[in-house]
Amino acid sequence: SWTHELTEVSNTSQLLIPYVTSDNVGKYTCANYVCGYIVGNETIQINVSDPVVRLTQLFNSPYSVNITWPSHPRAVSYTLEYQRAGSVSWEVLQSARDLNFIEELQRDVNYTFRVTYNLQTTDGKQENQSITSDPIQLDYVPVITRITPLTSTQVLIHWEWEGDVTDLISFVIRYEQRNEIRNVTILTSQLGTTSNMFTTVLSDLRTNSDYSFVIYGVTSGQDAWNTPYSLTEYLTTLPAELVTSPADLRVTYLPSNNSISVLYSLLNVTEEFGEILGYKIILYTTDSPYNSTVYT
Repeated sequence: SWTHELTEVSNTSQLLIPYVTSDNVGKYTCANYVCGYIVGNETIQINVSDPVVRLTQLFNSPYSVNITWPSHPRAVSYTLEYQRAGSVSWEVLQSARDLNFIEELQRDVNYTFRVTYNLQTTDGKQENQSITSDPIQLDYVPVITRITPLTSTQVLIHWEWEGDVTDLISFVIRYEQRNEIRNVTILTSQLGTTSNMFTTVLSDLRTNSDYSFVIYGVTSGQDAWNTPYSLTEYLTTLPAELVTSPADLRVTYLPSNNSISVLYSLLNVTEEFGEILGYKIILYTTDSPYNSTVYT
C-alpha cells in the first residue's frame, strides 16, 4: 500500500498521480506486507516547482502579448490581472483556459501579472490559489511594416526597430517559399543610426509564389535563431508578371544643381489590375541597397 505523509492513498502496489500539483508535495511510502506484517518499504519525495507566468510577444504586433500559465485539473476558471508600474489599480480579465491575450501595452514600462486559480474542491466548495510574476518589460521588436514588389522577382522590405541600433550587430531576414529557405544578413554598421526605419531589396525570388518573411535582431554572441529579441512575420505574394513598373524609364544627371531627372511613361493597365493611384521611385546605390530613399 501507499501512504502520503502517513495518510493511505492506495491499497495496491501501484500509485498513479495523473496531474501533479502543490497538493501532492511530500513523502510517499510504499509498504510491502506479508501475512499482515510489513517486511519492507520504500519512500520517495515529490517536489513541485512554483508555477510561472510566461509572456510571449506576438508576430508583427510588438505591443501585444500572449500570457500563459500552468493549468490546474480542478480549475473551473482563471482570473488574470496585470498592473503597470506606479499604478495602484489592476486590470482584470477572466479566462476559461490557461492563456489570455493582451493588447496595447507600453514600451519601457514594467508590468506585473497575477493569475488566480478558481478551484472546485472535492466537497464542492470554492477555493483560490494565486501566482504572481516578477515585473516584466516588453522587448524591443524588429517589425516588418511593408513589403513592396518591385518586379516579379524582387521585393523591397521595410522594417522598423525602436531600440538603439547599436545594441545589435545585425538584422537577419529569413524568407521561405515552400521548403526553400534563404537568409540575408544585414550588418547594422551598414545602416546608420539616424533613423529607426530601414529598407533592403531582395532579389532572385520566384515569380507568382507565396513567401513568408521573418526578421530577427541579433546581439553579440547570439545567432539569429537564439536571439532574445522577438521576431515578426509578414506574408506576401509576388505578381505573376511585371505589372508595377512603367516602361521607358530614363534617368538624366543634371550637373548644374547636382540632381537627376527621372522620366517614365505612364502605365497602360488593364482593368484586372485596378486603378493606378500613384507612382513611387526607389533610389539606392548598387553597392549598398540597405539604405534606400522612396519618392512618392
